Amino acid sequence: MNLAQMTRFSGDNQGVADGRALLTAFLDEPLIRNMEFSPDTSDYLQEALAASADVAAITRAEGAALQRVNITGSPTLGKLALYGKEYSIDDVKKFDGNIGASPEFIRNRALRNALKQIKKLREDFAKHRIQGVGNASPNTEMYGLATLIKDAETSAGQTAFGGYSVSDIHSMLTRVQIDLTTKIKILQLMELLQREIALVPGANGLLMNTFLAGRILTGARLLHVLGSAQDSFNIPLNTVFGIPMIVGTTDMIPNTDVWSGHSLATSLYIVRNAELSGLDYPSNSGFAYSGFDDDDTPLGISRIQVFTNTRLNDVNCVRRLSEIGLQALIDKDDPVE
Repeated sequence: MNLAQMTRFSGDNQGVADGRALLTAFLDEPLIRNMEFSPDTSDYLQEALAASADVAAITRAEGAALQRVNITGSPTLGKLALYGKEYSIDDVKKFDGNIGASPEFIRNRALRNALKQIKKLREDFAKHRIQGVGNASPNTEMYGLATLIKDAETSAGQTAFGGYSVSDIHSMLTRVQIDLTTKIKILQLMELLQREIALVPGANGLLMNTFLAGRILTGARLLHVLGSAQDSFNIPLNTVFGIPMIVGTTDMIPNTDVWSGHSLATSLYIVRNAELSGLDYPSNSGFAYSGFDDDDTPLGISRIQVFTNTRLNDVNCVRRLSEIGLQALIDKDDPVE
């Protein structure tokens, strides 16, 4: 389910309306709208599923028993990363009501400021979906896809996660090493991309930055595979090979992949967002909002919180295509290659 489906606002009608307005502002980012959330506890379960995990026969002779698979082992426990912001309004502003300012005016002014401030939370949250460092940060972040699947030459450069071995994690990486400087190179990437999408059954998102999106769109037009769709919030998206393009800024998906001799390289992530069977984000909060309390303190407090983290439910739910070169296009006809 998406974040809006995970969210239940309570309180008076005004508080619910304020919460919905803030949620709408938070979701004004494709990398967040594309996330699949799952209801789960603060210590959530992670159980690795490799493609070859179930080797039992699926057919039987008449009168014979089905071949049984015993579910054994202990799941790994993950912990939710705790995101949030607090906003306050001083009593000095509340007392403007004594000289004619309505409570609605005071509350709406505070809400307008919160709507502006939530932009930072939204941008950092989307950035952490790709670059979050998990428990390695003093202020614990969610695990980003670039952190889970490192741009490493061998499996020795990976880190085991959620029951997956370093070999499992490394199998989710393809180091592309194609510099998109000509039409031919762009078409080579498109051919590779089509093969890689096939390795993520049910893929429903291609996560990339604005630089790479321009080159991908060029290739899609050349091949006549550019389409359109709507996300779960009815917002239009471009599609390539039928898969929605989820485009973020270079701050979220940077051009910093290390490829010798190429100073500008990035990654693309193919994802299957699916609750409990693909890439999902456990949460016990959804988008939690509490309005400006009227209590004995000199400040009215408003609080926004989202508790979640990254979970891989299958070895084939994410692929990272790294070291995609983004040097300037060559201003001449493509050489025959």
